[in-house]
Amino acid sequence: MPLTQWLHTVEHSSIPLLLQEHMQAVLADRVASGLPGDCTEFEEYALIQWLDQKGCWVGLEAVPASLALFAKHFLTRRGLYQSRQYWQTKGCRLEFGLMRITVAYCVKTPLQTAAIAAPLGDQAIADFYGDLSVLEKATQGSVYRLLAGFWRRYEAFMAADSAHAVLGVAPDATWAVIQKAYRQLAAKHHPDKGGDAERFLMVKAAYDQLKAIKRTP
Repeated sequence: MPLTQWLHTVEHSSIPLLLQEHMQAVLADRVASGLPGDCTEFEEYALIQWLDQKGCWVGLEAVPASLALFAKHFLTRRGLYQSRQYWQTKGCRLEFGLMRITVAYCVKTPLQTAAIAAPLGDQAIADFYGDLSVLEKATQGSVYRLLAGFWRRYEAFMAADSAHAVLGVAPDATWAVIQKAYRQLAAKHHPDKGGDAERFLMVKAAYDQLKAIKRTP
């Protein structure tokens, strides 16, 4: 069965509400257990599996495996992005990672939560998942290319923690802070100024790593 045909036979518009109800129930259970914390993480795979139990993926077994997997990922992320306003009314914010989603308890009013700036590039990603034609036009070839790009980004993000540590900046540091830290360390460790050449190369590599992440589409 072609993916476009499957899309016209399934009620995918219910996914945002299903996700909201499920995630809210999980949060309520945590609070009832005395484990509110500052945030709660949800694995994307677990959410996909839960939606499977709700019958959201019925018929996808007739679609090529790579397209079926992409459809599950795309519609799950689409539903989560469509749920952001709901979480804002709860005084929370959704944060999107590569493989997990975090509900951050902002402890703010809904209006204050809505005013918090989204990470750079977040709106572009939201627009990507908001465009259903991306899924309708997906082919096995386009999905393979997307996956290849995903793994390049994944490897970059996995290396980002050590890069932040080398530069002595926080994981959520702005690009301006990263640039300032790099300039200071580069000046300090530059061999022409009597610095440690090996340390200088480490600093340069860390900066280049973070620059690659910031510029990854």
